[in-house]
Amino acid sequence: MRPVRSQSTLTVILGAAATLLVILTFVCVSNHGAAVAAALTESQPPRYLPLEPTEPSCDVYPSGPRNDGATPIVYVSGAFPDDASRARIIEAAQRAFPGAALKDATTIVVSAKNRPWLSHMPAFVEQLPKLREPAIHAFGENVRVSGSTDAEAQRTAVVAAIRSGVGPGEVIDAISVRTKAEQAQTAVNTFLESHVIEFESGSNQLTDNGRTTVLAFARILLKEDASLRLEIDGHTDNSGTVLGNRKLSGDRASAVKDVLVEAGIADYRMTTHGYGSERPLADNGTDEGKKKNRRIEIHVR
Repeated sequence: MRPVRSQSTLTVILGAAATLLVILTFVCVSNHGAAVAAALTESQPPRYLPLEPTEPSCDVYPSGPRNDGATPIVYVSGAFPDDASRARIIEAAQRAFPGAALKDATTIVVSAKNRPWLSHMPAFVEQLPKLREPAIHAFGENVRVSGSTDAEAQRTAVVAAIRSGVGPGEVIDAISVRTKAEQAQTAVNTFLESHVIEFESGSNQLTDNGRTTVLAFARILLKEDASLRLEIDGHTDNSGTVLGNRKLSGDRASAVKDVLVEAGIADYRMTTHGYGSERPLADNGTDEGKKKNRRIEIHVR
């Protein structure tokens, strides 16, 4: 005959089992939570701690030319140990970018250390006009300079001038050297921003002014590297049919190419495309928008 367990014994056993289950569940959840937290941490970008309040900092960068004709701005910000070092940098920014309005967001932090770059920063700032879209940022012991130039020698010279005054800190070189295609594209964009390639209304026939404009453009292209390729794209507004606009825009691109060939640009360097009204720049619901959408774009490859 089997012995009969008492009710109290069963209660103890069940209680122990429940306790063990709770412990196992807690351990599993904790481990899983830790694994999830670790995975999330790895997937997040690193968080950078703010600079120490005892470290000086400085940022100087110009806004560059304004398309709307407004006065360009040079921005100066940072934390300086004294007003004299702050004033020297502001004066250097005004000398480097004459005619620009100054946006001063500097502050004095008397506890900031006197890092070596502080006395050399005015000279660093005066290097900035040698670059396109320049900026300089000093933080702690280090100085970061960015921008672009057309020549490797220019980049090297600017970085060397800054490195000579940084002391034990690091110079972070973020200056890019533009390729020949990028340089040529800038020349193309500058020309097309101030010249319109005109056609007769609803036609691929260049007007007299349009032909003169393309010939002037050819003279610019002949100065560029002959290895560069050109993509000539035609665009229209949304008047007419989709297929008709596509054909008209392609014919206009071809007409531009024909004049460039006459002017001495090799045929094999150029391709043409007609996009019709598929890539508008502005709202076709207004006359001004339609005018902007009727255009020739030239891309350097």
